[in-house]
Amino acid sequence: MSHDLIENLAAPDLWARIAASAALRDAGESALEPLCAIVTDANAPFECRWRAALLLGEAGDARAVQPLLRARHDAALDLRQSAIWALGCLGDATAFAALVDVFTDPAEEEQLRFITAAALTNIDAERAIPLLRAALDGKEAQQRAAHAWLATLANRERST
Repeated sequence: MSHDLIENLAAPDLWARIAASAALRDAGESALEPLCAIVTDANAPFECRWRAALLLGEAGDARAVQPLLRARHDAALDLRQSAIWALGCLGDATAFAALVDVFTDPAEEEQLRFITAAALTNIDAERAIPLLRAALDGKEAQQRAAHAWLATLANRERST
């Protein structure tokens, strides 16, 4: 896997970033290890890290779960958001408990909590819905995230 493709995830040129993302997507399994490595590399360019997290979510490979779980602790909010979104895309049940911890952390950002609610319902809606309903009695930020995501689920149900 070319190191240039990974570096181009942070290229100033939009088309270079799009081309690198497409090439890494097309590379399939051979891109998995380099993408996992870049997500957890605190010295790597930030743009590469959050874009790599999203690509790992699209890849659908459970081997990406552990690096993404580690990335959810990063200081950069955008990386945490991308990692949590990717975990929801992967739908791996082993991430559920860790995401519950993020959702219920009173110090966590409200936007991240909303993304976490989406990830939880993508992983296991039957387990997530009671958690979201219980959050309606919690702190304001938790209430807003839970209410918004429960409304989204209700709208999905009506449209099917």
